[in-house]
Amino acid sequence: MLIPLGFLGTGVKAGFELISTTVLASAAATVTLTLPTGASTTYKHLQLRAVMQVASGGPDAQLRFNGDSGANYSWHIVFGNGTSPGTAVSSGTNQIGFGNASSTANTYGAAVIDILDAFNTSKNKVTRSLYGSQANSTVGLWSGAWYNTSAISSITILNSSAVNYAVGTRFSLYGVRA
Repeated sequence: MLIPLGFLGTGVKAGFELISTTVLASAAATVTLTLPTGASTTYKHLQLRAVMQVASGGPDAQLRFNGDSGANYSWHIVFGNGTSPGTAVSSGTNQIGFGNASSTANTYGAAVIDILDAFNTSKNKVTRSLYGSQANSTVGLWSGAWYNTSAISSITILNSSAVNYAVGTRFSLYGVRA
């Protein structure tokens, strides 16, 4: 599926192309998405779309790249819940935050995460996300960085409370052509 964005000046049409979708048939605390061979020559950026629910809490949803769980990440967040705006920042962490999963029955937290220059081996990787969640009625913007120049080959999705994502949670990964 190719969703057009417009022309790039070289006559090549850019767009989002679905790489994979994972819908949980059983609860899981982590989900790893592996990029297909050739992704680094086909796409410039990646976009992850998440619709998440957990059994309890309302934990921060998080990312790691290429199995790296070292203190090689940082993130920033601006958020609000209708009455209380807030900000937070963290560096030297082992993940990038990107949203909240809802623990309210029959509702989900949703996030759209852009992973910029995912395959450029001369740059650290940067993310930005927009999310909303029934958990605390929160909406926000995250930005993050992975201090590594390796091309991204896998994305692991976890959360701050190590609780399971519920059945029906969906993660869709898109490639953005250059």
